Amino acid sequence: MKPDANTAGIVIAANKFVVLTERLCRFLSFGLLVVITAAVLAGVTSRYVFNAAFSWTEELAVWALFWLICMAIINGHSGGRHIAINLIAPVLPPIGRTIQDTFIVAFVSLTTLLLASAGWDVSRLIGGVSVTLELPNAVRVAPLPIVCAVSFLFILGKDVANRRDFLIRVCGVVAGLAIWLLLGRGEEMPQLGIQPSLLMAIIFVGGVLLGVPIAFAMLLSAFTATSSADLLPPPAVVQTMVAGGGKFILLAIPFFLTAGYLMNIGGLSSRMMDFAATLVSHYRGGLAKVNIVNSLLMGGISGSSGADAASTTKIMVPEMIKRGYSPAFSCAVTAGSAILPNIVPPAITMLVFASVADASIARLFVGGVGPGILIAVLMIIATHIVSWRRNYEPAAPKSTWKQRLAAFVRAFPALLLIIWIIGGIRFGIVTATEAGVLGMLWAIVVGAGFYRAFGWRDLYATLVESAIDTGLIGLLIAVASPFAWVMIADQVPQQIVAWASTLDIGPSVFLLVVVACIMVLGTFLDVSVTILIAVPLFLPLAKAFAVDPTLFGIVVILGAVMGNITPPVGILIYISASIARIQPGKVFIEALPFLLASMIGVVLVIYNQWISTGLWSLMN
Repeated sequence: MKPDANTAGIVIAANKFVVLTERLCRFLSFGLLVVITAAVLAGVTSRYVFNAAFSWTEELAVWALFWLICMAIINGHSGGRHIAINLIAPVLPPIGRTIQDTFIVAFVSLTTLLLASAGWDVSRLIGGVSVTLELPNAVRVAPLPIVCAVSFLFILGKDVANRRDFLIRVCGVVAGLAIWLLLGRGEEMPQLGIQPSLLMAIIFVGGVLLGVPIAFAMLLSAFTATSSADLLPPPAVVQTMVAGGGKFILLAIPFFLTAGYLMNIGGLSSRMMDFAATLVSHYRGGLAKVNIVNSLLMGGISGSSGADAASTTKIMVPEMIKRGYSPAFSCAVTAGSAILPNIVPPAITMLVFASVADASIARLFVGGVGPGILIAVLMIIATHIVSWRRNYEPAAPKSTWKQRLAAFVRAFPALLLIIWIIGGIRFGIVTATEAGVLGMLWAIVVGAGFYRAFGWRDLYATLVESAIDTGLIGLLIAVASPFAWVMIADQVPQQIVAWASTLDIGPSVFLLVVVACIMVLGTFLDVSVTILIAVPLFLPLAKAFAVDPTLFGIVVILGAVMGNITPPVGILIYISASIARIQPGKVFIEALPFLLASMIGVVLVIYNQWISTGLWSLMN
């Protein structure tokens, strides 16, 4: 009995230590978000109040953002939030799952060790001081090897009481460590004689299909491709990561994410839904149409399709089922319309695209309005046809103009945020980052101060979640930089351009091909990952065909989000179906009208460029 008691005591102590470390990491992430916010606010204040500029604010915010990205390595492990696709696990026998789980841990461990050692080398070798902070440049990279080391605590220490899983993790870590040592800490990669981009693609695709988190699959494939072909040493891969994740444009992501989260807990989401109900609830299938209009309106706030799908499923789907809609159709409407937040500004995907393609955020934000409204209208038409054929929810009494005005006034604070973001950026009053931080403050003032919908504890929890999500998005962007660098160094985009120049096709047909290819990628991958992989390949072609950058960006984003409702792995379908506890297969079938509506919409956008560029011209 005594050994068992001792073992139980060790397990309890280990679990407590892991929990305390997790809380510390979450608090540090919160602190970094506060630092980023304070730095950007200081820059805004110096610019507009003192008509001067604090030179250190931008550099501090960018450094803090990279540290937050480093923290995402830990936060992703501790919360199981690293994005992964596990296609084969359901069909594997128990022994097969054990082998797969061990392989995943070994893959992640090897990647983490390579990242830690390369990060340590960079922090040792890099010299000089920063331009404005006057701190050693090594300070910027120094947290990377530290968080990599701490992350093993969560790889090994998560659920220590489960002996089977613990042994699997131990075996995986030992295997990863053995391979790392055999490879001389990544500096003695074997020369395989395979084209670097091809080798990178094989490792990446193989890892993703076997369930390895996407960020680690991208990073290990880049490490292997660059080292085995003597393209870059491991420290240079890390430097490329730092450059990719340290762009000022990415600072807008945490602010728009946080503003959306605060709007939800602040009650503005429900007010937007009430306003949407006064507009369309009197038509047949009214609640389903409210679902779509709400996604369109909230898209300008949340900027995240996954967040919209999750929150709307919890609120709308039970009510739709009560009113006679089938559960599968209710989820299909929710998941289908959830693509709108990635089209309507301030979509996070637009910020990701702008960071990769060096595109104008203002033009993308304004350019998304027309396509977003168009696809929402087409989805409403599809909903009306289905509701009429199935006799869903007869028309309700039409709201009076007085009721609509009252609902509009209640929703006005949220609508004002959308107007401020689009107008402020378009007319050069503020940058996207400044608009985001001011929008975040507006959400706090309205939600906590005016409506008193949340307190300090809710605010802290929301900021922590936003910080973690920001870090995870930033991590994908950072690891995609060496991934894209290999493709460019291997002249893959140049070869595609040369091949395309032999084809007798115009810009419109080219864009249709882009949509088809990106939809396939988007079916299996997260929207941001799809954009990060596809844009470096297709952007040179878009320039060769003289495609308008705004149109190209909108088309790429549309193709990526449409993939998220396309069988067999459309993530938005799975989010809605899992929350509502419905079989995803039925939801995929019911979502086909909305996928068709989206396809019609993207074709109209491609062949009528003014839909995405006309509003910008009109605002001129």
